Amino acid sequence: MYLDTWKKGEELMAKDINIKGVNRNSLIHDLRANELRILLEKLKLGKGFISGFYLRSKMSSGISPCSREKDTIPDWICAIKTRAGVKNVALECELNYKGKRRMEYVFDSYESKKSIHFVWYVVSKLSFRKKILDCFESRERTRGDHFCGFRHSMSSFVTSIG
Repeated sequence: MYLDTWKKGEELMAKDINIKGVNRNSLIHDLRANELRILLEKLKLGKGFISGFYLRSKMSSGISPCSREKDTIPDWICAIKTRAGVKNVALECELNYKGKRRMEYVFDSYESKKSIHFVWYVVSKLSFRKKILDCFESRERTRGDHFCGFRHSMSSFVTSIG
């Protein structure tokens, strides 16, 4: 998925702008994650979007950074209507493959969250999409059909948008 606004934003960030303490890769990721939300809203593929920044701030309110638990927080959460009612979707905008172990950790984390019904990955490259799906399918073979709703939503969404 590539949007014109991403290109404009990346062109601006590619210039020799040095802002102390700001990670350029994080800026590009945040730009793409926000463009993803805007696109999904335009396509009417979700309502009530809540950002990962907001969730992180709510979770860590009044807690020392040293005592926070490690948790998987999506870039966005939204709600979608299904035949079975309203379901929550975690949106992940992944620009770089972080390895099989990291993906397994993320899958495990989402599987344990009863409030998340689907996880949609939007990736930057088709090869990355294949790695995520291979990792998931390998995991699914060893665990059985337990996560099939996740599999269906991830593969159909990544295929149609990616």
